[in-house]
Amino acid sequence: MIEWADEKLVQAIIGFARISGCFLVLPGLSSVRVPQQVRIIFVLTLSAALLPMLPPLAMAEASRSLWHLARLIVSETITGVLIGLGARYYLLAVSFMMNAASTAVGISAQLVPSVMDNDMEPALASIVSSATMLLLFAMDFHHQAIRALVRSFSLAPAGALPDFGAISKNLVGFLSDCFLVTFSLASPFLAYALLTNIFIALLNKLIPNLPLYFIATPGVLLGALLLIYILIPALVSLAAQGHFEMPL
Repeated sequence: MIEWADEKLVQAIIGFARISGCFLVLPGLSSVRVPQQVRIIFVLTLSAALLPMLPPLAMAEASRSLWHLARLIVSETITGVLIGLGARYYLLAVSFMMNAASTAVGISAQLVPSVMDNDMEPALASIVSSATMLLLFAMDFHHQAIRALVRSFSLAPAGALPDFGAISKNLVGFLSDCFLVTFSLASPFLAYALLTNIFIALLNKLIPNLPLYFIATPGVLLGALLLIYILIPALVSLAAQGHFEMPL
């Protein structure tokens, strides 16, 4: 038996495990741009603030042995990670589609560091992803994540292993919805690339001796930059609104 296993202490440990698992993958705080000390202090402060709001936890299994307590910690960490994965997958889908749009219009050669990871990505993808993340926090996305964490203790009680079959099924449907929403963001650039390539191909058939592809490249790039200039506010706004409409 664990003599030191006080109810509030175990409740704090389990609550910290789920909250830290969520913010381990949640966009924003999980970014490599945020120092680890800041992440730890934030999660500890949030765990202490949410502790009075958490429902009472069953002590029988946790106080049986250290092994059972460790099992609870691992289970709660996995549950927290699954809660935060939805928002992260959505922003990754936005970044992926903006990568595809940049490649389609020919502006993917110049790479910049990603705002979330250490990866390199085109400037358009970095701008849209970072602006979308900032707009999400301006629209109280972090409050939504905290409310979801508090509700999760009632929907998924501590100690119960997640149903990975149901989670996988829901995740596939969620990723499909992410693809449809983010595809609509990249569709103007894909349509522009398709039309310009068809137009250049037709001109090349009419004037086969002239290398129109190399001549038309600056004009295509200029049109793509003008399209980005016109559409960037709508892209960021629709990306942020699409996140709140997703069934997270």
